[in-house]
Amino acid sequence: MKKIIISVILLLSLTIVYASPADSLWTQANAAYTEGDYNGASDKYESILASGIESPDLYFNLGNAYYKQNMLGQAMLNYERALRLSPENADIINNLQMARLMQLDKIEEVPDFVFTKWYNSVLQIATSNMWGVISIVLFAAFLILLLVYFFTRSYGLRKLSFFISVLALIMFVVTFVFASQQRSTLTDDSYAVIFSPVVTVKGSPDDNGTDLFIIHEGLKVKVIDQIGSWNRIVIGDGNQGWIPAETMERI
Repeated sequence: MKKIIISVILLLSLTIVYASPADSLWTQANAAYTEGDYNGASDKYESILASGIESPDLYFNLGNAYYKQNMLGQAMLNYERALRLSPENADIINNLQMARLMQLDKIEEVPDFVFTKWYNSVLQIATSNMWGVISIVLFAAFLILLLVYFFTRSYGLRKLSFFISVLALIMFVVTFVFASQQRSTLTDDSYAVIFSPVVTVKGSPDDNGTDLFIIHEGLKVKVIDQIGSWNRIVIGDGNQGWIPAETMERI
C-alpha cells in the first residue's frame, strides 16, 4: 500500500512539473494580451506551440495577438490552423472573416457544386473521432443483426434483421469514409498562407518566368506542385502559377 501511495505521489509530482510551464505561459500570455502587450502575448503563445502543445484555443489566441499587431499573414495562418482543428467554431469563423477584410486581394472564388456543398456540410457535423465511434457502433450493430438473421427461426424477424443489417453496413461504410476524410483534412498540408507583403506569380519556376499576376500577404492558396524552391499554387478563382516557397507558410 505504501508503495502505491508513493507511486501516486510521484506521478502527480511529475504531472505538475511537466504541466506547470505550459500552464504558466498560457496564463502569462493571456494576461499580456489583456494588458495590450500583443507582442509579448504572441511570443508566449509561440513558446507553448514550440513545446509540442497545440489546440484550437491556442491557435485562435495566437491569431488574435498577431491580428492586433497588424501581422496579417501570421494571423490568417493561425486562424486557419484553429479552424482546421475546430471547423464549426463560430468565434474562429468570425475572426477569420474579419481578418479577410484586411486582405488586399479580393478573390471571387469558383463556387462549389451543390453536391460538394452538401457533402462538406454533412462532413462537418462531427469530428473524425466522433465519426469513428459512430462507424464502430454501426459495425457492431451489423454483426448483431447478422447473428439474429442466422439464428432466429422467425421469418419476419429474419427479413427485418437482414434489411436493417444491410442498412447498418452501408451506414458503416459512409461514416468510415467520413472519419477518414476528416482525419486526412487534419494532416493535409497542401494549403498555405502568403507571408510576403507582395508576391509576383510566375508562369514558370524561375525568376525569369513571365509575370502572371500579383498576390498579397494573408491570401490562402493551394499548393499543387513543387520544383526545388518553387511552388505551383492555385488561388480561389482558379488562376495558378509559381511562387518562391519562402513567400508562404503551410497551414
